[in-house]
Amino acid sequence: MNRLRIGALGVRPLGSDAYKRFRFRLKSDGHSVAGFGKCSGLPTSAAKPQPLRLERGVTRDKDFTSWISQPTETWGASKRKDLVVEVYNEAGQLANAYLLHECWVTMFQGISDLDANSNAVTIETLELDHKHRVHA
Repeated sequence: MNRLRIGALGVRPLGSDAYKRFRFRLKSDGHSVAGFGKCSGLPTSAAKPQPLRLERGVTRDKDFTSWISQPTETWGASKRKDLVVEVYNEAGQLANAYLLHECWVTMFQGISDLDANSNAVTIETLELDHKHRVHA
C-alpha cells in the first residue's frame, strides 16, 4: 500500500522528489534543497561569474531555509556553501549541472507557505554570488 503526503506541493508518495516539477534544482551536500521555475546568470562567455538569480521556487529544507535567511554582510568563508545547480529539460531529464564554489546569498525574498500542514517556504527571488563555477 502506498503512503501519501498531503502538503503545499499536492498529494505525492512519501519519499518522492518534492522538487520534480521544477526545471532548476539546487543541491547541497548531495541532496536536493530547493526547486525553481526560473533561473538567470548561468555560465556565459563572460570571464567573471555573474550572480545566479533564481525565481519562483520552494524549499522544504530547514537548514537551507536558515542559511538563505541569514544576513550576509558579515559572512566569512565558513558560512559559504558549495551548491550544484541542476537544469532539467521538458522531459524531466538532467540536461546540465553546474558546481558553484563558495556561494553566499546576496538577496532573498520569500514568504512562509500558507499551508499549516507544510514546512515549505516559497521563494520569490534568491540571488547567489560565488567564487567560481564549474560545469559538472
